[in-house]
This record gives sequence, C-alpha cells and structure tokens, in this order.
Amino acid sequence: MLGWEEAISQYVEAMKERRRPLTLRHTCTGLAKFQEWSQLESPLQVQPQHLQQYLEMHASRVKLETAWSYLLRLKPFFAWATKARLLNWDPSLEFRAPKSPKRRPPIPLVAQMQAWLKALSEQPSLERALIETAYGTGLRLHELFALDVDDLELELHELEVREGKGGAPRRLPLGVFLVGILRHYLDSIRSQRGQNAQERAMWLNYEGNRLSAGAIAEKIVKSASKHGLSQISPHSLRHAFATHLMENNAPLRAVQQMLGHATLQATQIYTHILPQELQKTYRRSHPRARRKPCKS
Repeated sequence: MLGWEEAISQYVEAMKERRRPLTLRHTCTGLAKFQEWSQLESPLQVQPQHLQQYLEMHASRVKLETAWSYLLRLKPFFAWATKARLLNWDPSLEFRAPKSPKRRPPIPLVAQMQAWLKALSEQPSLERALIETAYGTGLRLHELFALDVDDLELELHELEVREGKGGAPRRLPLGVFLVGILRHYLDSIRSQRGQNAQERAMWLNYEGNRLSAGAIAEKIVKSASKHGLSQISPHSLRHAFATHLMENNAPLRAVQQMLGHATLQATQIYTHILPQELQKTYRRSHPRARRKPCKS
C-alpha cells in the first residue's frame, strides 16, 4: 500500500519546479498534521468524511476561515496524486471554501507612516529595516520572507524579487534612504547573527536562521501597535506603498509593475515603461525615496 512518506516525497519531487518552496512546505506540513490526526496509514484510505471531520475539528477551535485554510492546504496534493494515478479519485474534490468578501486592510496615512518610521529611527533594529523595506518596496509577506542578501544590488539601488506571485520575477527600485538603512542593517545587525556562512537569508533570528513569515508579520504588527497604529499588517504596508505612490501622481502602470500584479498585461497595450523611468517615478513619488541617506 502506498505510504504517506513515499507519496509526499513524489509530490515534492514533481512540484519543486512549479511551486514556491514555502508553498510546498505548507502543503507538506498540512499533510503531516492530517496524517497524525487521522491515523490513516495511506492516502489511499482518505475518504471525504475524514476531511469533513478534520474541517469540523479545526472549526471548533478557530474561525471558520482559518479552519478552511487547513483543509485547503491538502487539496493540491490530492489533486496531483489523482492526476498522477496514485489515487483512484480525489477525496477533496467536493470541498470548496466559501467565498468571503474581500476586506481592504487599514492603510496608514503618510503622516502616520512618517511618525512611525521616525520613532523607529531612534534605535536602528531588525524591525526598522523590515518595516522600511516593506513600506519602501511593497513586497508581499512571502516575498519579504524569501528575500536573500544576494537579491540586493545596493550599488544599483535595486532589488530582485525571485519568488513573486505565480513565479514571475521582477526588479524593484530602492530609494537612497532605504539603501542606507539596509547597509546599516547588513553591517551592524545581521552580521552579529549570521554565524552560518551558508545562510543567505536577509532576515535572521537570534540563532542565525531565516526568520519565519509568521515572525516577520508579528514584528510588524507589534511595532505598529506599540506606536499607536491598530490592525496594521504586512499587507497594510503593501497597500500603503501603492496608495501613497498614487497620491503623489505615480502612473498606474508603474505602480502595477512595481507591485507585480498579474493584471499588468492588460495595461501593457496602452503604455510601456522602461526601467530608468521606473527609477524616476519611484524617486519622485514615494515619500521615503526623497529623503537624504541615513548615517550609519
């Protein structure tokens, strides 16, 4: 009988070029937790009622939306295993998460962001570098998490996003002020944690390992709350990045390109922006790109 370990190993091998490492880890972690809960010896034994009971178990402890997220982590595996003929049918096929209306995250005003960042500047820290980078680039949380030191080209004032949504890479401009902050972080903060020369992650914990996406989000939320901004998340900073650019008359096409939106193709027939023009747009429009470089 096909065991979980063998099936998961085949799934990872088949999908490692098509899925982000973080997505694969989430799926594998979800499968391990489901196996531990269900006590089933093989994915061949999984029936819809097992998945229904798993959903109900989580729903009794957390919000329904969160409970669905645990179940939805399993679906890519079952879909692949069915297509690969490891399973005769997909037991998760009938499960569809209910659609909830999208809520726009709270977006801090320019003045609120400036006050928050000014307070952080009094004591350079990992949190300051994280928040300045999130607000200064509009990176998604998983892109911020996956950022490596090698993705930065500080001399060129650029950053490369290798693991964008849908696997599409892109390059982003960096403001002079942010470049100064990142240099200081690399030289004075990260260098004290990076004992492992093989670890190329940008954001490190005290053990010198890559900071988890959850820890990054927690640091941003706690810092915002400490400085009087409630309900602020990493996604709020992404929205603030785009909103504040638009408020300063940045072209929609440029903002879409910097955000890495899939809908960018729909606008390419109307206009085309060269990388040099992106740099000019960013420096002209983003509040933190017009500041003098910070002193290390």
